Amino acid sequence: NLQGRAAKFMFHKVVPVLGSMFGKTKAYKYLPKSTEKFMTKVELAVLLTGSGFEEVGFKTLFFGNICMHWGVKP
Repeated sequence: NLQGRAAKFMFHKVVPVLGSMFGKTKAYKYLPKSTEKFMTKVELAVLLTGSGFEEVGFKTLFFGNICMHWGVKP
């Protein structure tokens, strides 16, 4: 999908370049690789629900590179 390809491009190409502008080249090359090992947004939402949270939801931002989750603990 277009959003997924845009996200991958942004995170693997643009973010490291931006990071290098601030002298953090190594960190911003490591970041995209490490985040690929994270749970998916759906997996995290399921985990939150299974942990007792209600009204769980999420919103994807920045071409899919950021995802904000929320829930209510009764």
